[in-house]
Amino acid sequence: GNNDLALTMKPRDRELDQLNAEVGDKMADRIMADASQVKSYIHIILIARALERLGDHATNIAEDAVWANEAEDIRHTYERKTEE
Repeated sequence: GNNDLALTMKPRDRELDQLNAEVGDKMADRIMADASQVKSYIHIILIARALERLGDHATNIAEDAVWANEAEDIRHTYERKTEE
């Protein structure tokens, strides 16, 4: 049900965290290689960071929804529940 969907949010958020880190690394490399495009690269970094924050917020909303529906705190249970 909806709780199952909510439990998929943390792994998805971790993917966004990883992608954000990768974008930051790649843009740092590009800045070093072509300083003339620094402004554009910084914009890309900021966009990636904003998307990563959206993932954090979506995860928090999912956790709150489960709490509201089931009175169950899933904030620290993702690994255990997704491995079952």
